[in-house]
Amino acid sequence: DTLLILTADNGGPIYLNGTSGANNYPYKGGKMSDWEGGVRVTAIASGGWLPAHVRGTKYNGLAALWDWYATFCRLGGVDTFDHVAAEAGLPQPDGFDLSEILMGNNYTSPRTQVILGTPMEDSQSIVFPNGSIVKGILQYDPHTKTLWKLIIGDVPQTYWAPPIFPTNATNATLPIPPTLGWHSDSATTHCGHGCLYNLTDDPEERHNLQCSNCTGNTTMGKLLLELVKYYDSVAFTPDRGQDDERACVAAIERGGFWGRLIRQYVTMLMTELP
Repeated sequence: DTLLILTADNGGPIYLNGTSGANNYPYKGGKMSDWEGGVRVTAIASGGWLPAHVRGTKYNGLAALWDWYATFCRLGGVDTFDHVAAEAGLPQPDGFDLSEILMGNNYTSPRTQVILGTPMEDSQSIVFPNGSIVKGILQYDPHTKTLWKLIIGDVPQTYWAPPIFPTNATNATLPIPPTLGWHSDSATTHCGHGCLYNLTDDPEERHNLQCSNCTGNTTMGKLLLELVKYYDSVAFTPDRGQDDERACVAAIERGGFWGRLIRQYVTMLMTELP
């Protein structure tokens, strides 16, 4: 009766000249970028719970990491509605139930969009001069069976890693002097109002279908840009406080593992409470 799900939260990191250890071949970019190498990942479902006719099959429909929450709730007979969040005026979980797909009853994904985001401090663009949360969108058109993607602003890690990466020749193949090494900020695409891709035909994002410094020269590009603007206007952006370097010091002291808050910080919080 076991259902085991293995999934990733983002693509593998390829920054720091590849020393971070990942390779997202044949996709462009990696972790901390909105290219497919950064947002397209693999998930594996296994276990005796899966119907026999589903085992060994492959599913390519659109799905997001947070859809697993809705899926597990459905399988466990739990309501996804968050009453505590509702009382606090917070938004409900954004997830779709994928259980029918897991059971092989339906292979049409209930999800048709995935919103792409980035930290506010890294998100200035000509579309949002003061910064934004939403930096792009994946949109599936069921009529044409096409998956579209629009990303805006400056997108780092414009690089397709080869099948074997990194190598001693990696630096020499990049559009920067070999002596500089390669960092994610060294290979950036300036998408402006939008780089548009037909991921169904071009999953490696090699052909931008609209210009990067105009207001959009395709109907789909204009539509997706308006959606990006709308979703940014309603995005949930709580105050997450300030970074505290002591958290990193504590992690180093634990051998590189995150743990509970450092004692001095907890004491400080307790003394400030009324």
